[in-house]
Amino acid sequence: MLRLHLILTIALTGLLFVPHNNTIAQNTPVKIILDTDLGPDSDDAGALAVLHALANKNEAEILGVVCGTTNPWCAPCADAVNTYYNRPEIPVGTLKGPGSAGGSEEWYGDSFNGYIAGHFPNRIRHGEYAEDAAHLYRRLLSTQQDSSVVIVVTGSLTNLKNLLKSHPDSLCSLPGLALVKNKVKSLSVMGGRYPQGQESNFCVDAEATKFVVSEWPTPVMFSGYEIGEEILTGPRLTLETQESNPVTAAYHLWDLQFARRFEKDFDPESGIWPHSSYDQTAVLYAVRGLKNYWKAETTGYNFIHEDGSNEWRAEPDKNHAYLIELLPREELANIIEDLMVALPKGK
Repeated sequence: MLRLHLILTIALTGLLFVPHNNTIAQNTPVKIILDTDLGPDSDDAGALAVLHALANKNEAEILGVVCGTTNPWCAPCADAVNTYYNRPEIPVGTLKGPGSAGGSEEWYGDSFNGYIAGHFPNRIRHGEYAEDAAHLYRRLLSTQQDSSVVIVVTGSLTNLKNLLKSHPDSLCSLPGLALVKNKVKSLSVMGGRYPQGQESNFCVDAEATKFVVSEWPTPVMFSGYEIGEEILTGPRLTLETQESNPVTAAYHLWDLQFARRFEKDFDPESGIWPHSSYDQTAVLYAVRGLKNYWKAETTGYNFIHEDGSNEWRAEPDKNHAYLIELLPREELANIIEDLMVALPKGK
């Protein structure tokens, strides 16, 4: 009885992390907001494709997409993907104000998102016309039931920092931290390396990473660089999807700009190069939970250094966890790529 009382006490104080398995635990779709830096790498486009395929299976409901960079083409690119999947009504926001531009001179997001924004149907056309990301977060969360929304981040944590620091407004009388605590069920983050290391999503805005990881009030699952690195997907997009698919275009254009530079064996005529599936893992966990795909380290917490590098520490025990490989990589790659090549709803 004493042990049961202790477990209940820990759970009620938020210190017991219980990884979820959504598809078993509930029959209703998981409400998702995706926060993406769609542009620097094409796996963000792959992650959005996975999310739409899960929505087609009634496993997910996409409440909105927000972009975590100041790149003007991220939001219209996301809107183009949503439009291709016959969900043009999904609201899309973007970071307004200080933040990452979504690339560098060597690795710039315009490698595909600028092209997609200009050549595929979308309503936004330019980030100037997209809603502010923090405002969209507040608008979406304020209308949802308590503890009902799962947020997935596949880029920097800048938008989440802005959300947590947001003030009461006409949308909701709660400040950001309280709004998140009330409405968000959990957070799935592609970021960091485990048990320790350095990874770009955390380092691009290290201050935001440190603040969000420290202050976020709900359970957080981290999918590290090492989880998605060897899960290789993408080639089937060339073989099994339509020419009108902006996700296929994103991978193809990324290859033309980067694979030919970094991969000595790259042949653009052979189709899409095998890509790491970093961001797809965070989306898949957010919707389906661990299943038999992964196990998780749930004891301890994620410590963020000033430069954005991270280190898993055993004490104190917080509501943090990170994914550990379980299913063979080739099998998980097939599951993810099946979702990536799935047709839009109604086709």
